[in-house]
Formats: sequence, structure tokens, C-alpha cells
Amino acid sequence: MPPTEPCFPEADFSVPIRSVRRALGLAKVFRVTERMTLRFESTFTNALNHTNFAPPATQIDVPATFGVLSAAQTAENAGNRTGQLALRLDF
Repeated sequence: MPPTEPCFPEADFSVPIRSVRRALGLAKVFRVTERMTLRFESTFTNALNHTNFAPPATQIDVPATFGVLSAAQTAENAGNRTGQLALRLDF
């Protein structure tokens, strides 16, 4: 009969890396004529500008830095706050 639980607790051997990403979006529709509307949109990622750290160092042969969170993530991985504005004309 196979075991239902792993032989060792996996949570003890993995470090969860948590990123805090709060997005914010606003939109407003303006009616220009009966058939034409103008839509203004703004979206922001990491709206609270919370620092998200990059994964820890994994070189086990350097014990001084192994497992240390020493750098922030880049903008592509939810780093600093970014925003976007858009204006759309529907007719």
C-alpha cells in the first residue's frame, strides 16, 4: 500500500517567495454625441509601490549569501510602480 503522505515535510525544504501586487484601474465614459463616446482609462500595477524581492541566492558553495534576499525584482516581474493611460473613441 503506497503512503498517502510524503516521507518528509516539503514545506520545511522550500521557501515561499511572496509578492505583493496591487493593481488599480479607473475608467470614465463621456458621451460626445448620441452615437459617439469617449472612454478614458488608467491602470496602475503595484499601486502601493511595495518592494518585491527577487528570489534568494542559490549558490550553496557561498554560505554567506546562500538563501539571502538581496535584490528587488525588476519592473517586468512586478517591481516598481507602473502606469498606463488610454483614450478611446467609440463610434
